[in-house]
Amino acid sequence: MDASPCVLLLVPAGALGGIDLLSFTTTDRFKGIKELPPGWHFVFTSSTNSLSVRHGAWFRVRGSSRSSPSSPPELFVKKWDPEREELVPETDQAELMRWRANLGAIWRDGLTPYRQTASKDADDEGDKEEDWRRLTDAVDERLLDRVLGAATEDHWSLTSASSAARDMDVIPGLSKEQSQWQPEKELALLPVDLKRTWGVDVVGRERTEAAKDRSWALGDLVERVCGGREEELLGAVEEVVGAAVDV
Repeated sequence: MDASPCVLLLVPAGALGGIDLLSFTTTDRFKGIKELPPGWHFVFTSSTNSLSVRHGAWFRVRGSSRSSPSSPPELFVKKWDPEREELVPETDQAELMRWRANLGAIWRDGLTPYRQTASKDADDEGDKEEDWRRLTDAVDERLLDRVLGAATEDHWSLTSASSAARDMDVIPGLSKEQSQWQPEKELALLPVDLKRTWGVDVVGRERTEAAKDRSWALGDLVERVCGGREEELLGAVEEVVGAAVDV
């Protein structure tokens, strides 16, 4: 067993599982994915492999800069909670220690390599890894905290049913809680308003031009919501697209 990072995905056999741009159906022996490259990853699952709500979580592998070669591998444990019907992080320290102690027993047959090494698929797997790296190069903790809420145990969760408040269906006569079969996380996405792409005091010809050229609206969004950080705007797009590709 080497010291490469791994994530344990403790879900029922026959469930849909996946990480980044890879997806698969779990088996009885499956316990997770090993040899994770540094960077951001998105792991997801569903209680079955049919069309059902998918639950996922972002987490970050920090790589060798965080630990010495003699340190134990970074370990992330995500498990399916049948009562809450969602993917949650393992927070019990005794369980985390038990799984770390048992890594050697499951390393070969229970953990799937992040990058499959079959020669016929090697180029394709390498392309997927590079595609994912480029797709998430502007994602960071600040962005995920803003969109998904503060993390628990390096775990930013969402589901395929999560949406922004403005996109949620409202049933007349029912409260928000009553209209939802299962409460879902509200996403704090960028508040883009294409109906108003000009400043408060803009009138006449300037307003007409601003309605056609939305550069001002984009700049205002970066300053007002992203604190002037253009990379956060890019990261917000990457976070949504990256999760949408999976869930």
